[in-house]
Amino acid sequence: MTGNHRGPDSPRPLDTIGEALAEIADGENRDNKGDLVMAAEHVAPAGAGERSASARSFLPSLGLLKGPGACSGLPTCLRRMEDSTRRCCRTARCTVCGAPPGWSTCWATTGNGWPEAGEEALADPLDVLAEAELLAPIPVPTSVRDFYAYETHVKTYKEANGQDMDPDWYELPVFYFQNPAAIRAAHEEIPMPPGCVKFDYELEFAAVIGRAGSNLTPEEAEAHIAGYLLLCDWSARDLQSREVRQGMGPVKGKDSATSLGPWLVTPDELDSRRVGNAFDLQMRASVNGRPYSKGNAGDLYWSFGQMISYASRGTRIVPGDVMGSGTVGTGCILELSTVHGEEQFPWLRAGDEVTLEADLLGAITARITDPLPLYPLR
Repeated sequence: MTGNHRGPDSPRPLDTIGEALAEIADGENRDNKGDLVMAAEHVAPAGAGERSASARSFLPSLGLLKGPGACSGLPTCLRRMEDSTRRCCRTARCTVCGAPPGWSTCWATTGNGWPEAGEEALADPLDVLAEAELLAPIPVPTSVRDFYAYETHVKTYKEANGQDMDPDWYELPVFYFQNPAAIRAAHEEIPMPPGCVKFDYELEFAAVIGRAGSNLTPEEAEAHIAGYLLLCDWSARDLQSREVRQGMGPVKGKDSATSLGPWLVTPDELDSRRVGNAFDLQMRASVNGRPYSKGNAGDLYWSFGQMISYASRGTRIVPGDVMGSGTVGTGCILELSTVHGEEQFPWLRAGDEVTLEADLLGAITARITDPLPLYPLR
């Protein structure tokens, strides 16, 4: 963010990767939330060659990297890392078993006992991606709010069903709460929900909160964003349509999985793309290689500053909160099949491969798998 997006008394934006990490590290109840990982400018040292320079420009700003030997816990290597990523990583201990880190903190080092691998990663960060398993950048968010902020998506769907826009949509940036325990990595398989026959993706992006706050103005709220990432809201449309008639929101229709990643991009990396209420980032989705969705992140009606301000109204936002944008125009099968028909845009089935991508934010590629059994309640 730049100075034009904050008030005179509001905190300064999170300008560096280290600051973003530190703010999340200093948040409440973050001890077992996971290892937010350094990359880009801290991994590729100046003068390391053409490929490292490229890495500084195009690699993710933050990501989560799984290494061998990890236990069920995650080391909390979340210190102020501007000066020395390696020193900090190599002193991290697992918060569950107390062992040295089996989780690699960034691509720069793989923890105690693996200095050679760390040096190789420092020399050529791009090579690590071929062998690494990237986990969700925020593996267990403190909360996940998903907004409804793209007018094109909302209006197209409503008009196809003979409905008008509700005037309050232009007054209230509404959202619902998703399940923080259902977060999936960008390349993780997605099982269909039990009993679902109309399974869908939603092409979105999200902001991650890096600084706690309460009752913020939109300008102040912008300075609380640690970074942005790609988000897929997996939806059981047949179950959702039944549940919303009960007046309680989507409930189990959107409870089984939310994909995040593959990395978190700090705000400064997107400044040159700022347009309107968001950023000029082309967003696309395909199913089994066939193009389905195409939109632009910059078409947001509500800015993230406005959405976060609304979310903080009368309560608190905390580091690790995820704020989803809602579906970009044409960004789900529900909208496409309503307009063009289910034969042209069929629902997802086990075995399908879904790819969602956005400029600079990377791609989510997930294979859909069979559902778990559906057990009767009565």
